[in-house]
Amino acid sequence: FNVLVNTIWSKKTTYDKSDWMKIYSENKIKNDLLIGNRTDISFIHRKTDKEDFYFFFNPDSVPQTFNCRFNVQGKIPELWNPMTGEINKLAQFVESEGMITATISLNAEASTFVVFRESSNGIRSVLPSEGMKSQEAIFSFTENNKIKMTVAKNGSYPFILSPNQKREVNVTDIDPQIFIAGPWQVKFDKKYGYEGTAEMPLLTDWKDSQVDGIQHYSGTAVYRNSFVLPAGFLNPGKRVKLDLGKVSIAARIFVNNKERGVLWIAPFKTDITDALVAGKNNIRIEVTNLWSNRLIGDERFPDTSGYEKATHVPTNKMVDWFVQNKPMPASRRTTFTTQNFYKSTDPLVTSGLIGPVSLSVEKATTITE
Repeated sequence: FNVLVNTIWSKKTTYDKSDWMKIYSENKIKNDLLIGNRTDISFIHRKTDKEDFYFFFNPDSVPQTFNCRFNVQGKIPELWNPMTGEINKLAQFVESEGMITATISLNAEASTFVVFRESSNGIRSVLPSEGMKSQEAIFSFTENNKIKMTVAKNGSYPFILSPNQKREVNVTDIDPQIFIAGPWQVKFDKKYGYEGTAEMPLLTDWKDSQVDGIQHYSGTAVYRNSFVLPAGFLNPGKRVKLDLGKVSIAARIFVNNKERGVLWIAPFKTDITDALVAGKNNIRIEVTNLWSNRLIGDERFPDTSGYEKATHVPTNKMVDWFVQNKPMPASRRTTFTTQNFYKSTDPLVTSGLIGPVSLSVEKATTITE
């Protein structure tokens, strides 16, 4: 045993600290993935016979653009969105020293799969550059591998096309952002604690309402409004994004009675182009909050459920009305729990559509034939 231990520690490749950058460098081993100068981001890499799958995330509370260096050769990087299933073939990358460097922008705390499967042989790309407006211009491939640039602001966008061709695209026809103003009609449902329609000249937090039933409302409320869209918003090559601003906590969107998806993490933004028409458009947003505010409100009223809560772990027999799947005995309370999670004096939780709600345009321009 001692001979084996001494043999191991006598080798130059045995280290007493896991300084991987040093170990890789001294042993001339390629890093599997370098993410800029960040050493605090973990990743996963899975290989098949023909593909490489990487997964990593942005741990920061703000959007970030990462200069990523992958231990892959001769393939196009694709971003696979784990939330939507959308696949975007990145056109901003370069291959050198047997590795691929790609510029990847991620929203706050967002994650992505980076997949390599299609050959990049003979494909031109946009070279990553520190001086580029990399968060403002997104370069991707069309289905037939033409490069397109997508931007959301007017301006001049310089870039370098491989192998070393300087190019610049000027964008001047993106329409200004449109804000959807009030009043909003907000319908609340009786089964969630309040029945009625409130008119909100400005979008406000439910907890700040002067109406007790809205303050403590927990469930889904339906917002309705309309807006007029200039015809220029729908020109070819343009996509219209709906941005809900701040939402607590989830929203289901309908435009002209066409569902445009469910949003539950920031940014609360989605493409609604295919549902729009020139002129008047109707919008419906179903917003659902947490149960917290109703539980807090119910703590003000006597508990008539018949269930006696244990001090630590509920061990008492469940009440008959619950076992028999019958309604709870009538009372001012509308909730039933086997433990007290809140006090009546606890602060209420932000709820509803806070906004501001706006429409913005993204334009895609093909830059290679």
